[in-house]
Amino acid sequence: MATPPIPAAPDYLALPGLAAAPSRHGGGPAGLRIDAVVTPLPAGCPACGGLHAHDTRALAVADEPRHGRPVRLHVTYRRYRCVACGASCTDVPDILAAGRRMTRRLVAYIEARSFRVPVARLAAETGLAASSVAGLVAAHVDALEAAYLPRAAAVLGLDEVHLGRAAVGVVGHDCKRGLLVISVPEGNRVLAVGADTRRATVEVELRGLADLDRVRIVTMDMTVHYL
Repeated sequence: MATPPIPAAPDYLALPGLAAAPSRHGGGPAGLRIDAVVTPLPAGCPACGGLHAHDTRALAVADEPRHGRPVRLHVTYRRYRCVACGASCTDVPDILAAGRRMTRRLVAYIEARSFRVPVARLAAETGLAASSVAGLVAAHVDALEAAYLPRAAAVLGLDEVHLGRAAVGVVGHDCKRGLLVISVPEGNRVLAVGADTRRATVEVELRGLADLDRVRIVTMDMTVHYL
């Protein structure tokens, strides 16, 4: 009777181009260190084909938490020089967030939790500085705002809210004035927030809605700016 094949070990890292080294479980109680190596090796020079490994280096990269602990990948990579054209390159796989020593999936992890978890807790979970987490969250919010296109509904609500202080993220808000709030009563959704309830602001915010011709009913009080 033939011996059944031994099943392959699971991919502990699940990152393309990296494999966990035998000493993958390191670090202390506050974090987990995973040693990793690049695989497979490059087939040749991107320009002409011939490569010679002339240096080996290590790169520490922050990764998404595992088992409630921050993770640092210690990636051993090689630097190559082409024997034919002299061009140099590395074999670091394309897993890093642009301009940061962290994986893209760590950035995605922070973004996915940024509206539910405080920055201080995210910093503790990931082992990053709170300022770094706050910067990632701010960039995520900016990207969402840039892509946001509020769409009008058949029923809109116009109202104001008074905070007693300047609203964060609302350009031109005077804390002595109320903020304009445009909402969809069905589902209690806020579409837009304006700096004040002046007529000009109301017009600008309304004209900024897509599908404005869908509006059939507007609920509001008798504030003169809305009439």
